[in-house]
Amino acid sequence: METSVHGLDTTIQGISKKIQGMETRVQRIDTIVQGRVQERDTTGQEMRNSFQRLETSDHQTNDLITELLQPDLTSESSRHIIIPPYNEQLRKHGDQYLLGQITYYPNQQLKLDSLVNGGLISDIKMLDDGRLVFCVPDQSTLLICNRDGSNIESIKIQGAPCCLTPINNSIVAVVVVKPFRSNFVELYDINTKRILKRIQVPGMKSACGISTMHNKLIVGGLRALLIVDLHVKDRIEMIKLRCTPEAIHASGTKIFFKNHHTGFISNERKKLKWYSFPGKKVQEKILSSDPYCITSLRDGSLYVLCKDGSVRHVSPDLKHVKTVNTNNSEALEGGDIISYNAKRNTMVLRNKKILNIFQVKQ
Repeated sequence: METSVHGLDTTIQGISKKIQGMETRVQRIDTIVQGRVQERDTTGQEMRNSFQRLETSDHQTNDLITELLQPDLTSESSRHIIIPPYNEQLRKHGDQYLLGQITYYPNQQLKLDSLVNGGLISDIKMLDDGRLVFCVPDQSTLLICNRDGSNIESIKIQGAPCCLTPINNSIVAVVVVKPFRSNFVELYDINTKRILKRIQVPGMKSACGISTMHNKLIVGGLRALLIVDLHVKDRIEMIKLRCTPEAIHASGTKIFFKNHHTGFISNERKKLKWYSFPGKKVQEKILSSDPYCITSLRDGSLYVLCKDGSVRHVSPDLKHVKTVNTNNSEALEGGDIISYNAKRNTMVLRNKKILNIFQVKQ
């Protein structure tokens, strides 16, 4: 992975000049989105549209992967980025959750407006050490803080960070939109605030999401899943689909996703889909409402946020689905971003301008 980076400063300065005009555009987008935050689904659609307007053509993407390694990252651990076998460990805890019953109780809340100064948040993940990482595209920033909102730090991004996935306790992979250029996946060390690697992925769409599986990154493109090998340069595997995937989430040997909404009839929009590596085929299950965001729990079951504001609990074998009984808990209703950390046994769910942090029931 080591690559000479002489002239890195000059390169970054050049990138910075190219995106100076981006801030005004993103601010206009943010104005549109912020005016509609009361409608969760509209807000999510505006966010996707914002990123899609920033995306550009892929005609100049002959070079598949470009790497920028920091000169001081010379240790063996820096040369080989390892993704822990997260999804394989989920099922070793012996937890088995009763389908449809509340598994978590609200433990903490954060007011997001004050945390990001009114910025647009497009993705949130919790790391194994409990820290939270936010994508704030209109501020070209990754924001990091403790779960109580303390010790706020930020990393400036040369572009708009749309979505992220943790690699380990210090490294995150981020889908970044760059004006007049193809989209990139960039790896950042959030402790040193340095970029470790930049990967150009032809055809990648920012609205598809990003996930990890067995030292590989999973992203999406037009009617395709794209699998990026972190350890082999220029290796990008394409899995062709009959739809453009969104809300990508990898768990075990499966990649879950939903249909991109444009042009689909109602039943197609309601389908939770997954690609299974053992069978190398796509399967699906129709839910009672359109899936919106997907995460997996310790026992391998899924929580799926839906368009109607409910949470669907899908069994580990994917055969059974029940609506989570929220007991009228506002914290569990109407969310638009959800993610789960197995090591912390903690789930985060954004509901409008509040981030709710849930702990497992003992």
